Parts: sequence; structure tokens; C-alpha cells
Amino acid sequence: MMWLGRALAEEGYIAVAVDHHGNTAAEESFDPRGFRTWWERSRDLTFALDALLANDTFGRLIDQDRLGAAGFSLGGYTVTALAGGQTDRELFRAFCASEQADATCHPQPEYPNADADLEALIEADPSIAQQLQAYKPPSPILASTVS
Repeated sequence: MMWLGRALAEEGYIAVAVDHHGNTAAEESFDPRGFRTWWERSRDLTFALDALLANDTFGRLIDQDRLGAAGFSLGGYTVTALAGGQTDRELFRAFCASEQADATCHPQPEYPNADADLEALIEADPSIAQQLQAYKPPSPILASTVS
């Protein structure tokens, strides 16, 4: 989505693009959490925004009443989560087990073993399962900009 960031920057906006750990070509290998814990992505954006607001160069230039976000595919979900949308993992599992299941239920083509690798991670480190069970969506940061 670099094309969008560049276009926004050319119009005077401060544009930030986020690579999500475990699901980016910038890393040596994929991590299944980057693919199968999509609800964590809004935290990545919140972290990036907090860092930008605390930055001596950019923080003073940001009007916190005029924030926006855009995303494509899973990034669209991330923006929805920022605006207050919440993931119901049990409802998603039920959907994927139903006759209405669609391609969103399948691993992404670039990492078809994501589910099995996530299960192996959980088996090797039970704290990951605890983290998944303890998930609470972050507070919406863009709710005031959504009409």
C-alpha cells in the first residue's frame, strides 16, 4: 500500500505504514501468529501511533482530532478493529465449520501451514494459549472519526 502512503504524504498528510511481525517479507521467516492472530494488528497500529505522538519531530505536528486509517484485505479488518469492531473467535470458528464458510477460513496461500505451526507453538509454549484466551480488544482510537 506504499502507493497510498506516498499519495497521502504528497498531499501533506503524515502517513505511516506498519509491517505486522510474522506476516511480512521483511523478516526471514513467517510466524503463524502474524497470520492467525489478526486481532492483534490493531495493537500494532496503536503502538505505532503512540510512538509517533511521543516523537519530538512528528508528535507536535499531529492533530489528534484528525486521525484516519485505511487498509486493504486484513488491513480493512484492522481499521474496523481500531474503530471499535471486535473479534469473536468462537463465532468465527462456528462460521468456518458451517456450510457458509468461505475463503477467509482457509490459510493464506503464502503460508498454508500457519494453523499447524500455531498449534505447534502453543504446544511448545502454553503461555501462548493463555494469551489467546486472555485477549481483550483495545479501546477504539478512531471512533471519533467514524460517522
